[in-house]
Amino acid sequence: MTKRLLALVGLLALASLVAALAATRTMPSPIPTSGRSQAMASQLTASGFIEAEQVTVAPEFAGRIKELTVEEGTVVKAGQVVAVLDDAILLRQIAQAEAAIDVARANLVLVKAGAREEDVRHRKTLVAQAEAVRDGAKTALENARAISNNPQDINSRIVAARGQLDTAERNAALSKQVWDTAVKDYEGSLKEIQAALKASSLQVEQAQIGVDQAERLRGALQPPVVSEDWIKPPFGVQNTLQYDLNVFQKQQALENLALAMANRDTVQTRLDKLLNTRAMIDVSRRQHETAVASRDAAMAVVEDLARLRQNPLALQSQVDSAEAAYQQALAAVEVARAAVQVVLAGATTEQVKVAEAQVRQAESALPPLQTQREKMSIVSPANGSVSQKTARKGEFVLPGNAIVKVMDLETVTLKVFIPETNIGLLKLGSAAQVTVDSFRDRRFPGRVTFISPQAEFTPKDIQTKEERAKTVFAVKITLPNPEGILKPGMPADATIE
Repeated sequence: MTKRLLALVGLLALASLVAALAATRTMPSPIPTSGRSQAMASQLTASGFIEAEQVTVAPEFAGRIKELTVEEGTVVKAGQVVAVLDDAILLRQIAQAEAAIDVARANLVLVKAGAREEDVRHRKTLVAQAEAVRDGAKTALENARAISNNPQDINSRIVAARGQLDTAERNAALSKQVWDTAVKDYEGSLKEIQAALKASSLQVEQAQIGVDQAERLRGALQPPVVSEDWIKPPFGVQNTLQYDLNVFQKQQALENLALAMANRDTVQTRLDKLLNTRAMIDVSRRQHETAVASRDAAMAVVEDLARLRQNPLALQSQVDSAEAAYQQALAAVEVARAAVQVVLAGATTEQVKVAEAQVRQAESALPPLQTQREKMSIVSPANGSVSQKTARKGEFVLPGNAIVKVMDLETVTLKVFIPETNIGLLKLGSAAQVTVDSFRDRRFPGRVTFISPQAEFTPKDIQTKEERAKTVFAVKITLPNPEGILKPGMPADATIE
């Protein structure tokens, strides 16, 4: 009995040993901890939204939008004109600056050439023109200030300005008529006197021919030898009569020549006097130019007042522009008056230097105005699509105020947030594959271009596949988007190597 129990216990112990050995052979080997960590760190996944760079297109100078060439969604290129501001006032300022340059250059020429009566008259006419422009600018400034202080008075001032414009137009028309009449009378008299001078010169030539012929004929005849009794042969009575006739003809030819020369001198004197009246035509022309300048100044005042009535908000800007125009007109008057004094006094080395400095000063005022006019055409600084139009045609915009906004879709950015526990696995330049719901079968390659240097709390609108960490780092992945199919705001998933 005891032997059987011992044998049964031994069999059970042997069976337990065999089962334990079998179990040990079939159990898989455990994965090292380091290998598991490397497998988890080979890729990171994150989600976020597509972003695109947006630029604001704004003017550098204030003005009214004259043209707006784009709409929302319009594709534009860098340098393409998207809007044009009204440059009417600027064009007048450029014209004034160019006129100032012409005045300064002409002044320099006159200074070097010395004083002439005609030059003095011309300079005084320029002073009158500059004063007319100044008076118009002063009127425009007074109107602008008065309207700014009392906007309700604009209609009465428009009526008064139109009355001044009518007067200026009549003066311009009358001065043009006087000038045209002076030119017509001058040219008619000139043709008549030139024809008379030609005819009198021809008479002088013919009379001179008669004198020469009589002189040659007299040389062929011998003077008669007269004695107390009679004419001695061989001259004879016939030759004596021919000689006396020749003397008479020559005397008559000399008288005709003297008469023709006197007539020619008289005609020449008339021509000289007529040519001297040419200066009066120049005076009439300059008077007409002055009247035209006054008319243009009055017209500008009417246009400015009408513009202010349509846009009362631009009153202060108009006052500033009118003030600048008036100051320029005052300077132009001073320059013109100084030019008269320089011409009258004669040129000195110092005066020549002053005139040259005035030329440089006048020339320096033009390029900024030309640059400003060029910038009246507002261009897009980058390629892209118009995402927003914030202004309309006819609106008055200030410097820096957005007209449109352009979004660059050629390259977009996916912004994701990486937990603090994984941020050390990333580096700039890491490759990434991005997918979006709209194109599930496509993967868009990108690169990590930004890793935030500062941690932040996870934004509430960011959903990740893993459990959120308390702090995250913003990471930007730059994606080429040549087809423009990735749009700002699209949710996207990224797998970062």
